[in-house]
Amino acid sequence: MNLKDKIIMVTGATGYIGTQICIEILKNEGNLIAIGHKEDSIKKLKKNLNTTVYNNSNNNNNFMCFSTDLKKEYNITKLYKKITKKFGYLSGIVNCAYSGKTGDILSIKNEDFIDANNLNVITPIKIVTSFDKLLTNSYKKTKQYASIVNISSIYAIVSPKPENYINKNQINPIHYGASKAALIQITKYLSVRLSKKKIRTNSISPGAIPNPKKINLKFKNKLKKNIPMNRIGTPREVAEPVVFLLSESSSYINGENIIIDGGWTVW
Repeated sequence: MNLKDKIIMVTGATGYIGTQICIEILKNEGNLIAIGHKEDSIKKLKKNLNTTVYNNSNNNNNFMCFSTDLKKEYNITKLYKKITKKFGYLSGIVNCAYSGKTGDILSIKNEDFIDANNLNVITPIKIVTSFDKLLTNSYKKTKQYASIVNISSIYAIVSPKPENYINKNQINPIHYGASKAALIQITKYLSVRLSKKKIRTNSISPGAIPNPKKINLKFKNKLKKNIPMNRIGTPREVAEPVVFLLSESSSYINGENIIIDGGWTVW
């Protein structure tokens, strides 16, 4: 799944899954533009990418890291100008950024729902529409379709089980699943509207892939009971399918939502 000559932008690049997506893109010879919200997290990501992928802190010619607030439209415009000036085209976008307060529906306020959907739904649309010309230029430069991959979730398809959560304040919130479901519909919509511009759009819906450092054993075991494979997933098991969708190996896949959940949603 070679990504040579492809220029890929990843939002939410500093997250648990986002970081691994960045690593796999570089391992497959892609050029990476990593976007995160916090400056300190971006610095850690840059160090991580240098160490993990190259083992050489000076070899960073094929990736760029930016810290910016994508909820502000003028920052998207700034990114567009930087990418246009340096590359002139964009081969792919991975919309992986997410923000949202956790908690039961009774604890979620209107502003929590609005704030989450601003980044999780509106921002991906703004990014794609703002970068339309760069994505279209990809085919002109490389004779290959550009590829958009939206990171959704199985909670776009099924509801989280309240009994899985030991602490009610940690319950997966209603706006998470709602915004992730919106991403699947956005994927389908864009796959139709952008195909004529030589742009493919797909989504991936991961299941239980929590950061081991942030969950306790009891919660982990509760999650495993929902999965036929009886284990939680790893970031690599999401990142490699993302690379597949970005590559020419998936050249006839468009408008699909690929579920990666160990079988959770078959029950």
